[in-house]
Amino acid sequence: MNYHKRLTLYLVLLSVVILCMSIIRFSLLKKDAPRDLPDIAREGILRIAIDYNPQSYYIQGDSVVGFEYRLARMIGEESGLEVELYPEINLKKGLDGLNNRRFDIVARPLPVTTQNKQSYNFTEPIRLNRQVLV
Repeated sequence: MNYHKRLTLYLVLLSVVILCMSIIRFSLLKKDAPRDLPDIAREGILRIAIDYNPQSYYIQGDSVVGFEYRLARMIGEESGLEVELYPEINLKKGLDGLNNRRFDIVARPLPVTTQNKQSYNFTEPIRLNRQVLV
């Protein structure tokens, strides 16, 4: 009789551990996937990492100006989403934030390399910049 109680207790504990491990694994897998439009719309906030430089985003007097800044604001107005801007100087930090779901969009000049094409979705180019050796 004592043996059956102990066996039942072990099986229940094993089931609880397996259930907890499955829940943790599922939650970790879910976090790795980028947020898609229904997730963003449900939250109502679009998080954008923006390049902090004189062309993209900067403070002039008491106003914030810049090309990517205005573009992000227009996206927010058109989509009806609140836009949160995160100025980043470092490209790697912006991409890390995108990979870690801290940002939904990285709005900055980004080199379109084969490796980047495999990892990220790109829009149609807004500005083209070619590097030349002088």
